[in-house]
Amino acid sequence: YYLQIANGKLYYPASEYGDAQSTVIHIENLADQKELGAVRIDTTDEAENASTYVSGFTVRPDDCIVAVKARTVTTDETTKADAVLCLFDESGNLKAEADIKKAAGIQEDYFSVSSMICDGENRLYVLGSNQIYLFDADLKYHGSVDLGEFYPSMSGAGKDGKVYISYHDYNKNENILRSVEYEQKALGDEHTGFVVGDGSFAAGKVGEILACDESDVYEYDVKSNSATKLFSWLDGDILGSYVRDYAGLEDGRIAVLLENDDYSGESLVYFTKMKSSEVVQKKQITIASLHDDYEMKRTVISFNKQSSEYHVNLQSFEVKGDYSEEAVNTALTNLNNALTTNKGIDLLLVNNLPNLRALISKGMFEDLGAYLDQSSKLKQSDFLENLLEAGTVDGKLIFIPKNFNVQTYVGKTKLVGAESGWTMDDLLKLSKSHPDAKMFDWSMKDDALDMCLKFTAGALIDENTGKCSFDSEDFKKVLEFVNAFPDEYDWENMDDNFVEQMQNDKLLLDQIYMYNLGELQICTAEFGEDVTFIGYPTTDGSVSNLLVFDSANLALVSGSDDKDGAWKFMEYYLNLDDEMYSHGLPSKKEELEKIMQECMTEHYMTDENGQVLKDENGQPIPLGLGSTWYGDWSYDYHVSTKEEMDQEYAVITSAKVSGGIDDQILTIIREEAAAYFEGQKTVDDVADIIQSRVQLYVNENR
Repeated sequence: YYLQIANGKLYYPASEYGDAQSTVIHIENLADQKELGAVRIDTTDEAENASTYVSGFTVRPDDCIVAVKARTVTTDETTKADAVLCLFDESGNLKAEADIKKAAGIQEDYFSVSSMICDGENRLYVLGSNQIYLFDADLKYHGSVDLGEFYPSMSGAGKDGKVYISYHDYNKNENILRSVEYEQKALGDEHTGFVVGDGSFAAGKVGEILACDESDVYEYDVKSNSATKLFSWLDGDILGSYVRDYAGLEDGRIAVLLENDDYSGESLVYFTKMKSSEVVQKKQITIASLHDDYEMKRTVISFNKQSSEYHVNLQSFEVKGDYSEEAVNTALTNLNNALTTNKGIDLLLVNNLPNLRALISKGMFEDLGAYLDQSSKLKQSDFLENLLEAGTVDGKLIFIPKNFNVQTYVGKTKLVGAESGWTMDDLLKLSKSHPDAKMFDWSMKDDALDMCLKFTAGALIDENTGKCSFDSEDFKKVLEFVNAFPDEYDWENMDDNFVEQMQNDKLLLDQIYMYNLGELQICTAEFGEDVTFIGYPTTDGSVSNLLVFDSANLALVSGSDDKDGAWKFMEYYLNLDDEMYSHGLPSKKEELEKIMQECMTEHYMTDENGQVLKDENGQPIPLGLGSTWYGDWSYDYHVSTKEEMDQEYAVITSAKVSGGIDDQILTIIREEAAAYFEGQKTVDDVADIIQSRVQLYVNENR
């Protein structure tokens, strides 16, 4: 809609400002990128509270350009928006105009165009307000098509010259393609099995329609309702989400316009069909996953561009567009089958994989400890010990976390004590000593249950014998604590002045998500005095801060045909410290220490020559670290002290993964606990029922 490929040319807009404002649509030849001309559209608007701009354009088969000149006028009472179609020839001469609202009799104050496209006869189809407005080649209004309950994308025309819309039918759970019939002012028949429900598509040279999603490019044949995959974006080391437009060319190539990875502009690339013998051959490494992983795609592209020996492929087993439980189970079954039959999988992305432990027990993965011991680029001592422990199962290092965050709870030291770690008894004691206070904000029964069971659930089921203890006093204390929380949070009457509540002991704990360092100083400021990272409650009062992985965790499949190549990719991935590819805190000690040192380093303002600026007293002027505020309360960040960094480092190095609790067991707890929460049964009765049901479930699944 903003950058387009059409008729063997590239069209892109640019704004110009001065005494007059305008948008210039530049036209370049795709073959040599030489500029062929430009269309200038005046957008000067001197009216008060008004703005005129070009909101989009499309190119017709006859090389004419149709642009949408949008105008908004804002008053104290309302904002009105109009849209005018402007037809220009390739030389930039204005040939016709049409006010869409006036032509179609649209009564609403605010109208905008979502997209528009021309058919093979230069007729225009304009999508807006869930209607398709039809105009002939001279911009005379022809009528409209009501889309009803469908919210489609209208992004392309087929090889037959017809305009099509696509959408996802949630009732059928299927992507649908339909033509827009100009003369009948109606939608055509449904074509099922379309590859994208809300993506773009264009005229193809083999099938009727060239279509893509963020992973693959297809040709779709309207007559047979079938799609043929042409290639994956990753085959060309392209991230599909960066594709801005594409088109099939007369010579069979596919031109692709994409945003540069560093956001510096756009690039034009071409895909050419070639014989395999003409392509430079590389050793293939395959990473399998249950779901697509965006960051892993970026890493794979980065690796492939610099490797002359290997090319890494990503194989996702998810059913595109289907997120039902059945689809997830099907994907999991297919993934398991591929692993057990050694179908060319070298690495597996194991984040949130429900059957990971079962796969480990079958000896499906290599022990990465041995690879670290032999590596010249990595060693075990490079990583935080607790991060390697988190990736170790039954004595084998299955995966090496790259990035992580820590989730924990913090409270005033005078209330929770100076030492981290506490039990359910400690938590209940704090709650009962402050009956008029909230334990933590924005929380409901489910949140409280999650907090209590995060690190205590493991003690309720003996891993060796399967004996359950949900009728124990410890579990009853959990139910009693959870019962104090509401079923649903009262968002309408929420008190958002939580800093005041913290400082007045009306809000006792705060849940912290440590994606960066510097949390201690803001927590201390919010509570107004010394605080302790107390953590999650445990059965023995040990320190328990939750370790959460922010990056993909890879396991090396024992059945891999190229373990050396797979490990080389893992070395590259774990050594990649570009912040574009990382989130959260790094698992490597050296990188974390650099961040800590940076937090403790004062930086000063400088002039254009890099010289430090000084105040009237001759002192260097510190560079501000930013502020945060809630309502009338605000806080200016300071350079962290070593004591603050040491406390945060202790939280990080004590963090561990939670054994968690089986989803089915959690469902049983919620179902049966409801009777206690509603006052229908005693906590003892409910605990006995939960114990019976969970014990039966555990026995059946051992």
